[in-house]
Amino acid sequence: MTETLSMRQRCAGQSVLENLVRHQADAPPRSRIARFFGRSPLGAEASAWYQAAQGEIAMGRILDQLPPEWTVLHALPAGLSALDIDHLIIGPCGIFTVNTKHHSDTEIWVAESTLLVDGQMRNYIPDAETEAQRVSAIIEERMPLPAPVQPVVAFVDSKRVTIRQKPAQVKVVDAWQIRRWLTNLTPVLSPTEQHQVAELLDDPGTWHETGPVQIVPGEAVRHPGVRTPAGLTATFELLATEVDAAAARRRVWKLAAYAALVLTPVMALPYLLSLLG
Repeated sequence: MTETLSMRQRCAGQSVLENLVRHQADAPPRSRIARFFGRSPLGAEASAWYQAAQGEIAMGRILDQLPPEWTVLHALPAGLSALDIDHLIIGPCGIFTVNTKHHSDTEIWVAESTLLVDGQMRNYIPDAETEAQRVSAIIEERMPLPAPVQPVVAFVDSKRVTIRQKPAQVKVVDAWQIRRWLTNLTPVLSPTEQHQVAELLDDPGTWHETGPVQIVPGEAVRHPGVRTPAGLTATFELLATEVDAAAARRRVWKLAAYAALVLTPVMALPYLLSLLG
């Protein structure tokens, strides 16, 4: 017997975590020597999914701090091929789709529809517009649209977000600023309208169905289990612990190598001086 979960019960990054688990299950286990020297447990195909999951989980924690009258849904299957809406927010100030991007220590530059990440063109603005249009269509199929759906692109851990010219429709923002930006907007929805939209979008029947999934916890995430939101989160935390431990071990080895490089000439200096004398 299976239980149908409401969309509110989906965890932040759920779709990304499902992909991470699937790809990580194919990663070969690390040898004892590889673990000793701190090789990452992430498989080649899983690394990008891991980074994306970090971003969406971080954004989920930020959005969890919104006032209680705001409703936040995560990882919504939008019904257009593999399109997934990272976060959907309903509150007094409107309806928002949030496309989260995790680009650590990068420069983000925006001028109208042009968005560059460290000088590389990305299609994040038109993608965000498509997501908002899809949510608008879903709502309008079932009830009058009470307010325009605002698309947002939010960057996690970027170095700087520079807006030279604002996009016509899409809000581009640093993740840590989104909560203040949302709550400072002018209210446009009544409590009744918020409730109606939230109830509609919380219903799994509003969205296309996703196939059955399974969790594979443990190193390299390889033992079968049930892929629930809580299970996915626990599996990610276990994998993150292994990734962090491996990174710490690599840092130790780098420091040891640096110390050896610096100290070896110093220790050899007395012997060299004795030869010269």
